[in-house]
Amino acid sequence: YPDMERLVGASVQKAERVYGLVYPREWLATEIAVAAENLYFRVRGNAFRTFLHSSEAVDALVRSYGFRRSSYASTYMWQVVTYVREG
Repeated sequence: YPDMERLVGASVQKAERVYGLVYPREWLATEIAVAAENLYFRVRGNAFRTFLHSSEAVDALVRSYGFRRSSYASTYMWQVVTYVREG
């Protein structure tokens, strides 16, 4: 989704106690995969695009809504993060 702030902001506002995210890790292999995928879409005439957002920006936004990170796990391409509301 191109507007990470709007998407995460809208969804985290609905979370009462726990908030979870699964999204791509930021590293060279992921950046190459996203670029290749977007090139494929462009060549095929498909307007869909994949976006890679800063993990730090996502984390800061979720924390600004009163959550703290409670767990983190990752695979080769993905990261899974859970947050709990402070207090």
